[in-house]
Amino acid sequence: MLDASVRYPWYMSGRCLDTARDGRGHAVGFMKASMSSGLVWFYRDHRELADDMACAVDCLIGAGSAIVTEGRFGGVVAQPVIDRSNWTSGPLRPC
Repeated sequence: MLDASVRYPWYMSGRCLDTARDGRGHAVGFMKASMSSGLVWFYRDHRELADDMACAVDCLIGAGSAIVTEGRFGGVVAQPVIDRSNWTSGPLRPC
């Protein structure tokens, strides 16, 4: 079992992130924009359409919505969008 991150308690693994899709089902990917900072997202089958101006990207991972952002100290962080109206305690299911 992985330890939860204090900064990103709902962090999704890179393996989960690799399954990210947009709302139409197209595979999307993410990477750092530079050594120092930034987030780039792109369509996996059309990398030339990369966007390096996004601060956050909404996508689908598994059966749910997720938000992908740049990590505090670099890297890419994906977390599920949590509907707090139905909040229950307990672990997330792995994707």
